[in-house]
Amino acid sequence: MTIYAAYNVSTEIIEGFYDDEIYTGTIPTPNITVTQNEVNTALALQEGGADLYRSGTAIVDGTVAPSLTDYKVTNKRQVDIDTAGRIRAEFDFPAEIALVEMAKVREADYAEHTADAAMTQANYPLLSAEVDSDGNTVNHANLSAKGVAVQAAWLALMVSIETLEKTRLDAYANIDAAGTNSAVDSVVAAIPWPI
Repeated sequence: MTIYAAYNVSTEIIEGFYDDEIYTGTIPTPNITVTQNEVNTALALQEGGADLYRSGTAIVDGTVAPSLTDYKVTNKRQVDIDTAGRIRAEFDFPAEIALVEMAKVREADYAEHTADAAMTQANYPLLSAEVDSDGNTVNHANLSAKGVAVQAAWLALMVSIETLEKTRLDAYANIDAAGTNSAVDSVVAAIPWPI
């Protein structure tokens, strides 16, 4: 029994395997002879997504590994996606609400640094809405108290985000320092995500 691997003369891509004891037609040319073990290995590679090519009298995995630079960029993008996913999981409000919360913090910062007791609802519309929804009178004292609470809640969010951002930036630095694609894989697998 002889097994042939037919290939395209221009591209060297393997186009099929032919066992001369089973296949009754004319075996396509050009071709190379291969062993059953080589066929089994080639088929396993192909199942894994590899492109099979002829190289001399051997079958090789022609899947081109990305350059180290491209691999680093791709993995950094994935780190960004992972970071964003963790932020979304930690903070259960949409981006639009995050903007409202940031505006409330800005109002709270302003309220903290002004002693003008005449500043009221018109000056702090977002804090006023919270004070009012709590059933309290909208006045400077209640606005200031709500401002302190808003600042504390925002600070807690920022601490979590800061930890994620440090993890992301450390991962970037470690990816940049990696010298091979497999070293990049090791870095990404070892990222110590805090949440």
